[in-house]
Amino acid sequence: ERALACVELGISGSEWLGLTPADMAELWRAWRIRERRKSLRIARLTSLFANVHRRKGTETTTADDFCEMEELDDAAN
Repeated sequence: ERALACVELGISGSEWLGLTPADMAELWRAWRIRERRKSLRIARLTSLFANVHRRKGTETTTADDFCEMEELDDAAN
């Protein structure tokens, strides 16, 4: 977890050691929101491409069809 905090969140090892469980939970939540946003960017483009080139009579797609991360219940996008 400490390596993830250093690499993905940009905090130092000493900052990591000073975090409370609530701080860690909030950082985890913020990371998930950021990663979902990044995933949705490519998912929207993929969906657009799929819909432009779909055959007549086939169902349209949405970004959620291609997004690898589920939305957090309490997260605002």
